[in-house]
Amino acid sequence: MLKLNDVIILGGFVTKRISIQNKSLGEIESILGYYRGRLAMGAAILVAQKLPNINDFYLQGTTEVPSHRVYDQLGNLNFPKNQKESLQYTKLKIAIKSGWSTYGDNSLVKVIPNIAHNSTLIPDIQYPPGGRVEQWEINKNAQIEFKVVAVFTEKDYPLKQFNLK
Repeated sequence: MLKLNDVIILGGFVTKRISIQNKSLGEIESILGYYRGRLAMGAAILVAQKLPNINDFYLQGTTEVPSHRVYDQLGNLNFPKNQKESLQYTKLKIAIKSGWSTYGDNSLVKVIPNIAHNSTLIPDIQYPPGGRVEQWEINKNAQIEFKVVAVFTEKDYPLKQFNLK
């Protein structure tokens, strides 16, 4: 179990802090597209300590379309077919990254539920449509350090809010 101020290297899905700031665990669960009750045993919220390079993340649209359905939303965007598409893709990623920060509302956050991914649940049940906030997937090889900035327990669910000063 993660503790406040732990620093770990992770990949996976992130969003901007502003997307979950001042939201309750129940709201965060819904916004991010977790099934109802996924955060019932608590969660840790981590902030990226450095920003990924443009080759270290993939576009994943919004949480309204779960990652297992993102191809339906974006098509083959993360795998450009030619030099022109590759240039457009790079420009788009540079523009997106320019809106990120290592602190404040635009910092990248990761939510780690205390209830782990359940491989027996079908993806549409486990990850229903969320609340339409931007999300990206950091490549697991990117070596991005994340610091735990909040820890919630089952006593905090569903009403306690994430409010990082």
